[in-house]
Amino acid sequence: MGLLAALTETEAWRASWVALTGSGPLTEQALSWNPVVELALLGAIPAGIEPVSVAAHLEPTWWFGANVEELAEALAVEGTVSEVVGPRRIGKTSLVASVAQQLGLDVFRPALCVRDSLQTAAQYATLTGSIVLVSPRTDEELALAEQMATTHRGARVVIERIAADDNDPLAQRLPISEVRIAVGLGSREERRTQWGRLWRGVLEPNEAAELGSRHTVPVGDLVELRASALRSGRTSGQDVTDSVRSLAQHALAGLAVREESEHSWEDLVVSARTREQLDGIVRRYQGERDVLRAFPSMAGQLRRKCTAMFSGAPGTGKTMAARLVAARLGLPCFRVDLASVVSKYIGETEKKLREIFEQCRKADVVVLFDEADSLFSKRTSVRTSNDRYANLEVNYLLQSLERFEGVAILTTNHPQSIDEAFERRLEFLIRFDLPTSAERQRLWELTLPTEVLSASRIDTQDLADRFELSGALIRKCVERALFKTVAEGMPLDTRMLAAGAEAELGETGCLVRHESPTQEE
Repeated sequence: MGLLAALTETEAWRASWVALTGSGPLTEQALSWNPVVELALLGAIPAGIEPVSVAAHLEPTWWFGANVEELAEALAVEGTVSEVVGPRRIGKTSLVASVAQQLGLDVFRPALCVRDSLQTAAQYATLTGSIVLVSPRTDEELALAEQMATTHRGARVVIERIAADDNDPLAQRLPISEVRIAVGLGSREERRTQWGRLWRGVLEPNEAAELGSRHTVPVGDLVELRASALRSGRTSGQDVTDSVRSLAQHALAGLAVREESEHSWEDLVVSARTREQLDGIVRRYQGERDVLRAFPSMAGQLRRKCTAMFSGAPGTGKTMAARLVAARLGLPCFRVDLASVVSKYIGETEKKLREIFEQCRKADVVVLFDEADSLFSKRTSVRTSNDRYANLEVNYLLQSLERFEGVAILTTNHPQSIDEAFERRLEFLIRFDLPTSAERQRLWELTLPTEVLSASRIDTQDLADRFELSGALIRKCVERALFKTVAEGMPLDTRMLAAGAEAELGETGCLVRHESPTQEE
Protein backbone atom coordinates (compact mmCIF):
# COMPACT_ATOMS: atom_id res chain seq x y z
CA MET A 1 0.00 0.00 0.00
CA GLY A 2 2.87 2.36 0.72
CA LEU A 3 3.48 4.69 3.64
CA LEU A 4 1.87 7.86 2.19
CA ALA A 5 -1.23 6.05 0.98
CA ALA A 6 -1.67 4.26 4.30
CA LEU A 7 -1.50 7.48 6.28
CA THR A 8 -3.97 9.30 4.04
CA GLU A 9 -6.58 6.54 4.00
CA THR A 10 -10.00 7.44 5.35
CA GLU A 11 -9.75 4.45 7.70
CA ALA A 12 -6.59 5.73 9.39
CA TRP A 13 -8.41 6.00 12.67
CA ARG A 14 -9.74 2.47 12.48
CA ALA A 15 -6.29 1.13 11.65
CA SER A 16 -4.89 2.99 14.68
CA TRP A 17 -2.39 5.08 12.71
CA VAL A 18 -3.40 8.15 14.73
CA ALA A 19 -5.05 8.59 18.10
CA LEU A 20 -6.24 11.33 20.44
CA THR A 21 -4.58 11.60 23.82
CA GLY A 22 -5.63 13.53 26.88
CA SER A 23 -8.99 14.19 28.42
CA GLY A 24 -11.58 16.91 28.29
CA PRO A 25 -13.08 18.60 25.22
CA LEU A 26 -11.94 17.48 21.78
CA THR A 27 -10.16 20.80 21.18
CA GLU A 28 -7.98 20.18 24.24
CA GLN A 29 -6.85 16.67 23.19
CA ALA A 30 -3.61 16.10 21.29
CA LEU A 31 -3.25 14.18 18.04
CA SER A 32 -0.52 11.54 18.24
CA TRP A 33 0.97 9.19 15.67
CA ASN A 34 1.22 5.45 16.20
CA PRO A 35 4.89 4.71 17.12
CA VAL A 36 4.99 2.18 14.26
CA VAL A 37 4.67 5.07 11.80
CA GLU A 38 7.80 6.77 13.13
CA LEU A 39 9.74 3.49 13.07
CA ALA A 40 8.65 2.84 9.50
CA LEU A 41 9.84 6.30 8.47
CA LEU A 42 13.20 5.67 10.12
CA GLY A 43 13.53 2.16 8.66
CA ALA A 44 13.66 0.60 12.14
CA ILE A 45 11.88 -2.62 13.17
CA PRO A 46 9.37 -2.34 16.04
CA ALA A 47 9.76 -4.44 19.16
CA GLY A 48 7.67 -7.59 19.12
CA ILE A 49 8.33 -8.53 15.49
CA GLU A 50 11.34 -10.12 13.85
CA PRO A 51 12.59 -10.46 10.27
CA VAL A 52 12.53 -13.85 8.52
CA SER A 53 15.59 -14.70 6.46
CA VAL A 54 16.11 -17.20 3.65
CA ALA A 55 17.66 -20.55 4.58
CA ALA A 56 20.99 -20.75 2.77
CA HIS A 57 20.87 -24.53 2.32
CA LEU A 58 17.64 -24.70 0.34
CA GLU A 59 17.05 -24.47 -3.38
CA PRO A 60 13.27 -23.75 -3.49
CA THR A 61 12.56 -25.48 -6.80
CA TRP A 62 14.10 -28.70 -5.45
CA TRP A 63 11.49 -29.06 -2.75
CA PHE A 64 8.53 -26.88 -3.63
CA GLY A 65 8.22 -27.11 -7.42
CA ALA A 66 5.16 -25.31 -8.78
CA ASN A 67 4.32 -23.95 -5.32
CA VAL A 68 7.04 -21.32 -5.77
CA GLU A 69 5.37 -19.77 -8.81
CA GLU A 70 1.88 -20.03 -7.33
CA LEU A 71 2.85 -18.27 -4.11
CA ALA A 72 4.83 -15.62 -6.01
CA GLU A 73 1.72 -14.70 -8.00
CA ALA A 74 -0.28 -14.37 -4.78
CA LEU A 75 2.27 -12.26 -2.88
CA ALA A 76 2.77 -9.90 -5.81
CA VAL A 77 -0.68 -8.47 -5.01
CA GLU A 78 -1.12 -6.16 -2.02
CA GLY A 79 -3.68 -7.04 0.59
CA THR A 80 -3.68 -10.77 -0.17
CA VAL A 81 -4.28 -13.35 2.56
CA SER A 82 -2.56 -16.65 1.75
CA GLU A 83 -2.36 -19.98 3.54
CA VAL A 84 0.64 -22.28 3.41
CA VAL A 85 -0.21 -25.69 4.86
CA GLY A 86 1.92 -28.78 5.34
CA PRO A 87 3.59 -31.06 7.90
CA ARG A 88 5.93 -29.72 10.56
CA ARG A 89 9.42 -28.71 9.39
CA ILE A 90 8.46 -29.21 5.75
CA GLY A 91 9.93 -25.81 4.84
CA LYS A 92 6.84 -23.60 4.82
CA THR A 93 8.74 -20.62 6.24
CA SER A 94 11.63 -21.16 3.82
CA LEU A 95 9.18 -21.20 0.91
CA VAL A 96 7.65 -17.86 1.94
CA ALA A 97 11.05 -16.25 2.56
CA SER A 98 12.46 -17.49 -0.75
CA VAL A 99 9.50 -16.23 -2.74
CA ALA A 100 9.60 -12.88 -0.92
CA GLN A 101 13.28 -12.52 -1.78
CA GLN A 102 12.52 -13.12 -5.45
CA LEU A 103 9.89 -10.37 -5.29
CA GLY A 104 12.19 -7.98 -3.41
CA LEU A 105 9.94 -8.00 -0.32
CA ASP A 106 10.80 -8.34 3.36
CA VAL A 107 9.07 -10.83 5.67
CA PHE A 108 8.32 -10.17 9.34
CA ARG A 109 6.91 -12.49 11.96
CA PRO A 110 5.34 -11.49 15.32
CA ALA A 111 7.44 -12.81 18.17
CA LEU A 112 4.27 -13.90 19.96
CA CYS A 113 0.92 -14.72 18.41
CA VAL A 114 -0.94 -12.25 20.64
CA ARG A 115 -3.18 -9.35 19.71
CA ASP A 116 -0.65 -6.51 20.21
CA SER A 117 2.20 -8.23 18.33
CA LEU A 118 -0.10 -9.21 15.48
CA GLN A 119 -1.39 -5.65 15.14
CA THR A 120 2.12 -4.20 15.19
CA ALA A 121 3.29 -6.67 12.53
CA ALA A 122 0.29 -5.96 10.30
CA GLN A 123 0.70 -2.20 10.63
CA TYR A 124 4.41 -2.33 9.86
CA ALA A 125 3.82 -4.64 6.86
CA THR A 126 1.15 -2.30 5.54
CA LEU A 127 3.38 0.77 5.86
CA THR A 128 6.46 -0.82 4.34
CA GLY A 129 4.80 -3.06 1.73
CA SER A 130 6.30 -6.15 3.35
CA ILE A 131 4.79 -9.52 4.32
CA VAL A 132 3.58 -10.55 7.76
CA LEU A 133 3.98 -14.28 8.43
CA VAL A 134 1.93 -15.84 11.23
CA SER A 135 2.25 -19.39 12.59
CA PRO A 136 -0.71 -20.01 14.94
CA ARG A 137 -0.40 -23.08 17.13
CA THR A 138 -3.85 -23.12 18.73
CA ASP A 139 -7.39 -22.36 17.65
CA GLU A 140 -7.29 -19.19 19.74
CA GLU A 141 -4.14 -17.95 17.99
CA LEU A 142 -5.66 -18.81 14.62
CA ALA A 143 -8.75 -16.75 15.46
CA LEU A 144 -6.52 -13.77 16.37
CA ALA A 145 -4.61 -14.14 13.09
CA GLU A 146 -7.85 -14.17 11.11
CA GLN A 147 -9.07 -11.09 12.96
CA MET A 148 -5.80 -9.29 12.24
CA ALA A 149 -5.98 -10.13 8.52
CA THR A 150 -9.58 -8.93 8.36
CA THR A 151 -8.86 -5.64 10.16
CA HIS A 152 -5.67 -4.74 8.26
CA ARG A 153 -6.75 -5.37 4.70
CA GLY A 154 -3.81 -3.52 3.21
CA ALA A 155 -1.21 -5.99 4.52
CA ARG A 156 0.11 -9.04 2.72
CA VAL A 157 -0.61 -11.83 5.21
CA VAL A 158 0.60 -15.43 5.08
CA ILE A 159 -0.77 -17.88 7.66
CA GLU A 160 1.21 -21.08 8.18
CA ARG A 161 -0.76 -24.11 9.30
CA ILE A 162 0.19 -27.68 10.15
CA ALA A 163 -1.51 -30.38 8.09
CA ALA A 164 -0.61 -33.94 7.14
CA ASP A 165 -1.50 -33.17 3.53
CA ASP A 166 -3.92 -31.16 1.42
CA ASN A 167 -6.82 -33.43 2.42
CA ASP A 168 -6.20 -33.26 6.15
CA PRO A 169 -9.64 -32.57 7.71
CA LEU A 170 -7.97 -30.88 10.70
CA ALA A 171 -6.82 -27.99 8.48
CA GLN A 172 -9.65 -27.03 6.19
CA ARG A 173 -9.33 -23.86 4.15
CA LEU A 174 -9.80 -20.60 6.05
CA PRO A 175 -12.74 -18.50 4.86
CA ILE A 176 -10.57 -15.35 4.74
CA SER A 177 -7.80 -16.85 2.57
CA GLU A 178 -7.64 -16.13 -1.14
CA VAL A 179 -4.80 -18.55 -1.95
CA ARG A 180 -4.04 -21.92 -0.36
CA ILE A 181 -0.63 -23.50 -0.98
CA ALA A 182 -0.26 -27.13 0.14
CA VAL A 183 3.36 -28.17 0.71
CA GLY A 184 3.59 -31.96 0.86
CA LEU A 185 6.22 -34.59 1.50
CA GLY A 186 6.22 -35.51 -2.16
CA SER A 187 5.70 -38.77 -4.01
CA ARG A 188 8.19 -41.60 -3.76
CA GLU A 189 9.88 -40.58 -6.99
CA GLU A 190 10.14 -36.97 -5.86
CA ARG A 191 11.65 -38.05 -2.55
CA ARG A 192 14.14 -40.32 -4.33
CA THR A 193 15.33 -37.31 -6.36
CA GLN A 194 15.47 -35.00 -3.34
CA TRP A 195 17.44 -37.44 -1.21
CA GLY A 196 19.82 -38.10 -4.08
CA ARG A 197 20.57 -34.38 -4.40
CA LEU A 198 20.86 -33.63 -0.70
CA TRP A 199 23.03 -36.65 0.16
CA ARG A 200 25.27 -36.33 -2.91
CA GLY A 201 28.85 -37.05 -1.92
CA VAL A 202 27.77 -38.69 1.36
CA LEU A 203 25.73 -41.71 0.32
CA GLU A 204 25.81 -43.76 -2.83
CA PRO A 205 23.16 -42.46 -5.27
CA ASN A 206 21.16 -45.69 -5.31
CA GLU A 207 21.28 -45.99 -1.53
CA ALA A 208 20.15 -42.38 -1.05
CA ALA A 209 17.29 -42.89 -3.52
CA GLU A 210 16.16 -46.06 -1.75
CA LEU A 211 16.15 -44.29 1.62
CA GLY A 212 14.12 -41.48 0.08
CA SER A 213 11.48 -43.93 -1.12
CA ARG A 214 11.21 -45.46 2.37
CA HIS A 215 11.26 -42.37 4.58
CA THR A 216 9.07 -39.28 4.39
CA VAL A 217 11.28 -36.89 6.32
CA PRO A 218 10.52 -33.14 6.19
CA VAL A 219 13.31 -31.08 4.69
CA GLY A 220 14.02 -29.31 7.99
CA ASP A 221 14.76 -32.61 9.74
CA LEU A 222 16.60 -33.95 6.71
CA VAL A 223 19.07 -31.07 6.54
CA GLU A 224 19.81 -31.44 10.27
CA LEU A 225 20.26 -35.19 9.88
CA ARG A 226 22.81 -34.63 7.12
CA ALA A 227 24.76 -32.10 9.17
CA SER A 228 24.73 -34.40 12.20
CA ALA A 229 25.87 -37.38 10.11
CA LEU A 230 28.82 -35.41 8.74
CA ARG A 231 29.83 -34.19 12.21
CA SER A 232 29.71 -37.67 13.76
CA GLY A 233 31.05 -39.58 10.77
CA ARG A 234 28.01 -41.89 10.91
CA THR A 235 27.17 -41.73 7.23
CA SER A 236 26.09 -45.24 6.28
CA GLY A 237 22.57 -45.93 5.10
CA GLN A 238 21.81 -47.81 8.33
CA ASP A 239 23.14 -44.89 10.39
CA VAL A 240 20.79 -42.52 8.59
CA THR A 241 17.84 -44.88 9.10
CA ASP A 242 18.66 -45.18 12.81
CA SER A 243 18.75 -41.38 13.10
CA VAL A 244 15.36 -41.03 11.43
CA ARG A 245 13.84 -43.60 13.77
CA SER A 246 15.37 -41.91 16.80
CA LEU A 247 13.63 -38.69 15.80
CA ALA A 248 10.33 -40.53 15.47
CA GLN A 249 10.74 -42.33 18.78
CA HIS A 250 11.39 -39.03 20.54
CA ALA A 251 8.32 -37.44 18.90
CA LEU A 252 6.14 -40.44 19.82
CA ALA A 253 7.08 -40.34 23.53
CA GLY A 254 3.87 -40.54 25.51
CA LEU A 255 1.81 -41.58 22.48
CA ALA A 256 3.30 -44.93 21.46
CA VAL A 257 5.61 -47.48 23.05
CA ARG A 258 8.29 -49.40 21.20
CA GLU A 259 7.64 -53.14 21.31
CA GLU A 260 10.41 -55.72 21.14
CA SER A 261 9.83 -59.40 20.36
CA GLU A 262 11.48 -62.02 22.58
CA HIS A 263 10.33 -64.86 20.33
CA SER A 264 11.33 -66.28 16.98
CA TRP A 265 9.12 -67.03 14.00
CA GLU A 266 9.26 -70.74 14.93
CA ASP A 267 7.72 -69.97 18.34
CA LEU A 268 4.50 -68.79 16.69
CA VAL A 269 2.00 -71.68 16.72
CA VAL A 270 -0.89 -70.92 14.35
CA SER A 271 -2.73 -72.72 11.59
CA ALA A 272 -1.12 -73.18 8.18
CA ARG A 273 -3.62 -70.75 6.65
CA THR A 274 -2.86 -68.04 9.20
CA ARG A 275 0.88 -68.49 8.72
CA GLU A 276 0.48 -68.18 4.97
CA GLN A 277 -1.44 -64.93 5.41
CA LEU A 278 1.30 -63.58 7.68
CA ASP A 279 3.85 -64.53 5.04
CA GLY A 280 1.72 -62.52 2.60
CA ILE A 281 2.27 -59.36 4.66
CA VAL A 282 6.01 -59.89 4.47
CA ARG A 283 5.87 -60.52 0.72
CA ARG A 284 3.71 -57.43 0.20
CA TYR A 285 6.24 -55.18 1.91
CA GLN A 286 9.49 -56.73 0.73
CA GLY A 287 8.48 -57.48 -2.84
CA GLU A 288 7.27 -54.04 -3.85
CA ARG A 289 10.43 -53.09 -5.75
CA ASP A 290 10.42 -56.40 -7.65
CA VAL A 291 6.76 -55.95 -8.63
CA LEU A 292 7.40 -52.42 -9.89
CA ARG A 293 10.44 -53.63 -11.81
CA ALA A 294 8.36 -56.37 -13.46
CA PHE A 295 5.33 -54.14 -14.05
CA PRO A 296 6.49 -50.51 -14.49
CA SER A 297 3.00 -49.37 -15.50
CA MET A 298 1.89 -49.91 -11.88
CA ALA A 299 4.23 -47.22 -10.53
CA GLY A 300 1.43 -44.67 -10.17
CA GLN A 301 -1.04 -47.11 -8.61
CA LEU A 302 0.95 -49.30 -6.25
CA ARG A 303 1.36 -47.50 -2.92
CA ARG A 304 3.87 -48.35 -0.23
CA LYS A 305 1.13 -49.46 2.11
CA CYS A 306 0.37 -52.60 4.08
CA THR A 307 -2.53 -52.66 6.53
CA ALA A 308 -3.90 -55.68 8.38
CA MET A 309 -6.31 -56.65 11.13
CA PHE A 310 -5.62 -59.62 13.41
CA SER A 311 -8.79 -60.87 15.10
CA GLY A 312 -9.53 -63.78 17.41
CA ALA A 313 -10.00 -64.90 20.98
CA PRO A 314 -7.70 -63.55 23.71
CA GLY A 315 -4.34 -65.24 23.99
CA THR A 316 -4.23 -66.68 20.46
CA GLY A 317 -1.02 -64.85 19.50
CA LYS A 318 -2.22 -61.71 17.73
CA THR A 319 0.11 -59.23 19.44
CA MET A 320 2.99 -61.70 19.33
CA ALA A 321 2.43 -62.16 15.59
CA ALA A 322 2.43 -58.39 15.03
CA ARG A 323 5.80 -58.07 16.79
CA LEU A 324 7.22 -60.99 14.82
CA VAL A 325 6.02 -59.55 11.50
CA ALA A 326 7.79 -56.29 12.37
CA ALA A 327 10.97 -58.18 13.31
CA ARG A 328 10.87 -60.19 10.10
CA LEU A 329 10.50 -56.97 8.10
CA GLY A 330 13.43 -55.49 9.99
CA LEU A 331 11.26 -52.62 11.24
CA PRO A 332 10.69 -51.28 14.76
CA CYS A 333 7.18 -51.82 16.13
CA PHE A 334 5.40 -49.01 17.98
CA ARG A 335 2.26 -49.87 19.96
CA VAL A 336 -0.19 -46.99 20.30
CA ASP A 337 -0.82 -46.10 23.95
CA LEU A 338 -4.61 -45.75 23.87
CA ALA A 339 -4.76 -44.28 27.38
CA SER A 340 -2.59 -41.36 26.25
CA VAL A 341 -4.21 -40.89 22.85
CA VAL A 342 -7.93 -40.93 23.65
CA SER A 343 -9.01 -37.59 25.07
CA LYS A 344 -12.34 -36.27 26.30
CA TYR A 345 -11.57 -32.91 24.71
CA ILE A 346 -12.96 -32.33 21.24
CA GLY A 347 -10.32 -32.62 18.53
CA GLU A 348 -7.46 -33.69 20.83
CA THR A 349 -7.69 -37.38 19.94
CA GLU A 350 -7.49 -36.58 16.23
CA LYS A 351 -4.45 -34.34 16.73
CA LYS A 352 -2.61 -37.07 18.60
CA LEU A 353 -3.50 -39.65 15.97
CA ARG A 354 -2.24 -37.34 13.24
CA GLU A 355 1.09 -37.09 15.06
CA ILE A 356 1.31 -40.88 15.34
CA PHE A 357 0.60 -41.51 11.65
CA GLU A 358 2.96 -38.70 10.61
CA GLN A 359 5.88 -39.95 12.70
CA CYS A 360 5.38 -43.62 11.78
CA ARG A 361 5.23 -42.70 8.12
CA LYS A 362 8.40 -40.65 8.48
CA ALA A 363 10.45 -43.40 10.09
CA ASP A 364 9.13 -46.42 8.14
CA VAL A 365 8.01 -48.40 11.21
CA VAL A 366 5.15 -50.72 12.07
CA VAL A 367 2.33 -49.03 13.99
CA LEU A 368 0.33 -51.42 16.18
CA PHE A 369 -3.18 -50.61 17.40
CA ASP A 370 -3.67 -53.23 20.10
CA GLU A 371 -7.30 -53.70 21.25
CA ALA A 372 -8.28 -51.62 18.22
CA ASP A 373 -12.03 -51.90 18.80
CA SER A 374 -11.77 -49.10 21.37
CA LEU A 375 -10.75 -46.69 18.58
CA PHE A 376 -12.12 -48.22 15.39
CA SER A 377 -15.61 -49.01 16.70
CA LYS A 378 -18.74 -48.80 14.59
CA ARG A 379 -20.34 -45.44 14.02
CA THR A 380 -23.72 -44.95 15.65
CA SER A 381 -26.83 -42.93 14.94
CA VAL A 382 -26.42 -39.39 16.21
CA ARG A 383 -28.62 -38.78 19.23
CA THR A 384 -26.30 -36.59 21.29
CA SER A 385 -23.31 -34.35 20.68
CA ASN A 386 -21.11 -37.12 22.12
CA ASP A 387 -22.31 -39.46 19.34
CA ARG A 388 -21.49 -36.83 16.75
CA TYR A 389 -17.93 -36.29 17.94
CA ALA A 390 -17.33 -40.03 18.36
CA ASN A 391 -18.34 -40.50 14.73
CA LEU A 392 -16.03 -37.66 13.71
CA GLU A 393 -13.12 -39.51 15.35
CA VAL A 394 -13.96 -42.67 13.39
CA ASN A 395 -14.25 -40.69 10.16
CA TYR A 396 -10.85 -39.11 10.78
CA LEU A 397 -9.30 -42.52 11.44
CA LEU A 398 -10.79 -43.83 8.20
CA GLN A 399 -9.22 -40.99 6.22
CA SER A 400 -5.88 -41.31 8.02
CA LEU A 401 -5.68 -45.06 7.45
CA GLU A 402 -6.54 -44.53 3.79
CA ARG A 403 -3.68 -42.03 3.34
CA PHE A 404 -1.13 -43.83 5.50
CA GLU A 405 1.93 -45.13 3.66
CA GLY A 406 3.47 -47.79 5.82
CA VAL A 407 2.68 -50.90 7.84
CA ALA A 408 -0.28 -50.67 10.23
CA ILE A 409 -1.63 -53.64 12.21
CA LEU A 410 -4.85 -53.67 14.21
CA THR A 411 -5.60 -56.41 16.76
CA THR A 412 -8.99 -57.06 18.29
CA ASN A 413 -10.83 -59.68 20.32
CA HIS A 414 -14.16 -58.34 19.02
CA PRO A 415 -14.04 -58.00 15.21
CA GLN A 416 -17.81 -57.52 15.11
CA SER A 417 -17.31 -54.18 16.89
CA ILE A 418 -15.04 -52.79 14.16
CA ASP A 419 -16.68 -50.44 11.67
CA GLU A 420 -17.12 -52.22 8.33
CA ALA A 421 -15.58 -49.28 6.49
CA PHE A 422 -12.22 -50.11 8.09
CA GLU A 423 -12.34 -53.68 6.82
CA ARG A 424 -12.70 -52.41 3.25
CA ARG A 425 -9.54 -50.35 3.68
CA LEU A 426 -7.47 -53.20 5.12
CA GLU A 427 -5.45 -55.40 2.80
CA PHE A 428 -5.23 -58.37 5.17
CA LEU A 429 -7.96 -59.71 7.46
CA ILE A 430 -6.34 -62.53 9.44
CA ARG A 431 -8.25 -64.74 11.85
CA PHE A 432 -6.45 -66.32 14.81
CA ASP A 433 -8.42 -69.38 15.93
CA LEU A 434 -8.04 -71.24 19.20
CA PRO A 435 -5.32 -73.88 18.80
CA THR A 436 -6.15 -77.46 17.86
CA SER A 437 -5.03 -80.37 20.03
CA ALA A 438 -1.83 -80.82 18.00
CA GLU A 439 -1.12 -77.08 18.21
CA ARG A 440 -1.75 -77.11 21.97
CA GLN A 441 0.74 -79.95 22.38
CA ARG A 442 3.30 -77.90 20.48
CA LEU A 443 2.57 -74.90 22.72
CA TRP A 444 3.06 -76.98 25.88
CA GLU A 445 6.40 -78.23 24.54
CA LEU A 446 7.58 -74.72 23.64
CA THR A 447 6.52 -73.26 26.99
CA LEU A 448 7.81 -75.89 29.40
CA PRO A 449 11.48 -75.69 30.56
CA THR A 450 13.82 -78.02 28.66
CA GLU A 451 14.93 -79.51 32.01
CA VAL A 452 11.40 -80.78 32.63
CA LEU A 453 10.82 -82.12 29.15
CA SER A 454 14.07 -84.07 29.20
CA ALA A 455 13.00 -85.79 32.43
CA SER A 456 9.98 -87.30 30.60
CA ARG A 457 7.60 -86.63 33.52
CA ILE A 458 5.20 -84.57 31.41
CA ASP A 459 2.55 -86.04 29.12
CA THR A 460 1.97 -83.06 26.82
CA GLN A 461 -0.39 -85.07 24.62
CA ASP A 462 -2.66 -85.73 27.58
CA LEU A 463 -2.64 -82.07 28.61
CA ALA A 464 -3.39 -80.95 25.06
CA ASP A 465 -6.33 -83.35 24.73
CA ARG A 466 -7.88 -82.55 28.12
CA PHE A 467 -7.62 -78.77 28.24
CA GLU A 468 -8.72 -76.43 25.46
CA LEU A 469 -6.42 -73.57 26.34
CA SER A 470 -5.05 -70.68 24.33
CA GLY A 471 -1.33 -70.11 24.13
CA ALA A 472 -1.48 -67.33 26.73
CA LEU A 473 -3.33 -69.55 29.22
CA ILE A 474 -0.88 -72.41 28.68
CA ARG A 475 1.93 -70.01 29.52
CA LYS A 476 0.11 -68.96 32.71
CA CYS A 477 -0.41 -72.60 33.69
CA VAL A 478 3.29 -73.34 33.33
CA GLU A 479 4.28 -70.25 35.32
CA ARG A 480 1.79 -71.14 38.09
CA ALA A 481 3.18 -74.67 38.30
CA LEU A 482 6.83 -73.53 38.28
CA PHE A 483 6.34 -71.29 41.29
CA LYS A 484 4.43 -74.00 43.12
CA THR A 485 7.03 -76.70 42.52
CA VAL A 486 9.85 -74.47 43.77
CA ALA A 487 7.89 -73.35 46.83
CA GLU A 488 6.84 -76.88 47.85
CA GLY A 489 9.99 -78.70 46.74
CA MET A 490 7.95 -81.11 44.60
CA PRO A 491 8.87 -82.29 41.10
CA LEU A 492 6.94 -80.76 38.24
CA ASP A 493 4.71 -83.38 36.63
CA THR A 494 1.57 -83.76 34.54
CA ARG A 495 -0.71 -83.75 37.61
CA MET A 496 0.60 -80.38 38.80
CA LEU A 497 0.24 -78.84 35.35
CA ALA A 498 -3.29 -80.27 35.07
CA ALA A 499 -4.21 -78.68 38.38
CA GLY A 500 -2.93 -75.35 37.06
CA ALA A 501 -4.94 -75.80 33.87
CA GLU A 502 -8.11 -76.56 35.83
CA ALA A 503 -7.56 -73.47 37.94
CA GLU A 504 -7.13 -71.27 34.85
CA LEU A 505 -10.25 -72.66 33.21
CA GLY A 506 -12.18 -72.36 36.44
CA GLU A 507 -11.27 -68.70 36.73
CA THR A 508 -12.66 -68.12 33.24
CA GLY A 509 -15.92 -69.92 34.08
CA CYS A 510 -15.31 -72.99 31.92
CA LEU A 511 -16.24 -76.56 32.83
CA VAL A 512 -13.32 -78.99 33.09
CA ARG A 513 -12.88 -82.75 33.22
CA HIS A 514 -11.03 -83.99 36.28
CA GLU A 515 -9.98 -87.24 34.69
CA SER A 516 -7.75 -87.97 31.77
CA PRO A 517 -9.65 -89.55 28.85
CA THR A 518 -6.91 -92.20 28.75
CA GLN A 519 -7.24 -93.11 32.44
CA GLU A 520 -8.92 -96.45 33.11
CA GLU A 521 -12.14 -96.52 35.12
